[in-house]
Amino acid sequence: MAGYNYLRASDGTGLAVLSHITVNRVVGSTVIKVDSVNKYPADFIYTTGTLLATGYLDPTTLKEMRCHVTAGDVIIDGFEPGFTDTGNTVGQVGIIKQTTGWADSVSVNAKVAHNDSGTIKDGAVSTAAMLGANVVTTAKIATGAVTATGINFGGAGVGVWWEEIGRAQVASGALSVTGLPARKYLKVLTTTTNNGATAFDCGIQFNGDTTSQYRASYSGAFGPQVDTGAATSIPLEASSVQQNGVSYGELDIVNIATISKVGKWTNTNNAPTAAMNHIIGAFRWIDTANLINRVDILRSGGGTFGAGSEIIVLGHD
Repeated sequence: MAGYNYLRASDGTGLAVLSHITVNRVVGSTVIKVDSVNKYPADFIYTTGTLLATGYLDPTTLKEMRCHVTAGDVIIDGFEPGFTDTGNTVGQVGIIKQTTGWADSVSVNAKVAHNDSGTIKDGAVSTAAMLGANVVTTAKIATGAVTATGINFGGAGVGVWWEEIGRAQVASGALSVTGLPARKYLKVLTTTTNNGATAFDCGIQFNGDTTSQYRASYSGAFGPQVDTGAATSIPLEASSVQQNGVSYGELDIVNIATISKVGKWTNTNNAPTAAMNHIIGAFRWIDTANLINRVDILRSGGGTFGAGSEIIVLGHD
């Protein structure tokens, strides 16, 4: 079946001439000597045969073949389906016209990328050639058409720096985000609300580690620095989250498997009518064998996590 390159009928400057074969061609030879290839395209479907007095080609000598031109000669690339090589004789003619093979090739090639309605098939333009030709530009992208999985979050200024890699809302009284993919840098955003009658305090743990592998130094309300010593979690707030209060924190972490995880954090919390509380500090989690793949917020002192409580984890390499 001929490809699109064989479907042209001329070189684009006018009608391709009717050519006459000037030298007998034996079976197997790929060179057809003709008197003219004026206005022939680079590749084409060529029909040869003996011209009858009626103006038609003798069907017993007719052949259709895929050809190109080299140095004024017609070179056979192959025969169309249903035709075999029987050679050519002096006096036969050759012509470029719409043949059965031509129409079949147009239909088959068009169906690769088009529906019967003429619309483009899904995925027909997602080829490297189309994308490499800068066909897709920002102005042509519909709002909402780009999702996070399609963005290159590479380094050195490429793409978008932070990628959301985990999110969890309060479920059955717990706040945990699990299954985090490996990233060298993490930013953890925490929101806790209290809809219980009792204030509570929050701490954060990684990978379900409940042992005394955490240590933090922080200043609450811009007061003196506090060192927790060895602890089972990192304290999120400077003071308890009161009833109907809200707490918001951000933790930045360097996440390398073979060294302790270190980071810094800030947190602000308040009750509806109380003064704002603020904490700023640094911490480490002593684990030199694993990357962080889970984050838990623990609640102590009573109360319950309310609506809007959640953890969001951003990552980057």
